[in-house]
Amino acid sequence: MQHAPDEPLPFSALAEFQRSTPPPEPLPNLLGRAAERWGDRPHLTYRDRSWTFRETELLARRLSTGLQELGVSAGDRVGVCLANLPHYPLACFGLWGIGAAGVGMNPLYSLRQLAQIASDSGAQWVIVSDHPDSIGKVRELAAQANCRLIICRADGLDLAGGPGAATEGGEVALAELLGADPAGAWGVSDTERLAMIQYTGGTTGPQRAPRFPTGTSGTPPIRSATGCTGSATDAKPGMRPRPSPTSPD
Repeated sequence: MQHAPDEPLPFSALAEFQRSTPPPEPLPNLLGRAAERWGDRPHLTYRDRSWTFRETELLARRLSTGLQELGVSAGDRVGVCLANLPHYPLACFGLWGIGAAGVGMNPLYSLRQLAQIASDSGAQWVIVSDHPDSIGKVRELAAQANCRLIICRADGLDLAGGPGAATEGGEVALAELLGADPAGAWGVSDTERLAMIQYTGGTTGPQRAPRFPTGTSGTPPIRSATGCTGSATDAKPGMRPRPSPTSPD
């Protein structure tokens, strides 16, 4: 049966799509399989430098081990306060490789917004670049929220064998973590483990935080920390859950 482009598909079509969707698998598996299949092809490109799939996987594995040596473990939440840098996907896969969760933090947010996110998520570490537009503000955040910083270079040279970012007391250069042995444990088998908390901008009301699990599938469930509608709701005390709409029979 053909449907016009603007005509919604019937629920039977959605059910068929869900039945044909492969079962979820842990997110780190995607990068590992891509490295096996397209190892020497360019994966990330930034300025005049590219990293292949194999190089990206190696960096992510090193970062996972370095994070573990730093004390980050499965279930921990780490802020990722980065612009469109190659460090962003590396940070995510590095965290997912040990079962930790990333917390999306837009570096353009105000200090008040970032502090609210850090407090609500329970992030004890924040990954940030040394870009002058963000590093000062995030250092204020670290002092206010009692979290520590992992600092990368905004020019990307720390991913190409260059020196690490300059740090102050209690901070860690991401380049130091990349010196870890990549042979450590990698990947988790639990596809329901939390992978990412991505806060909304709050332009239409209080900030909300959909939670995304580590399992990949065509229709991943979304759980919400602060009331955003999804297939399941896990609202924290004091937050205001938004009821999910009722689907027609």
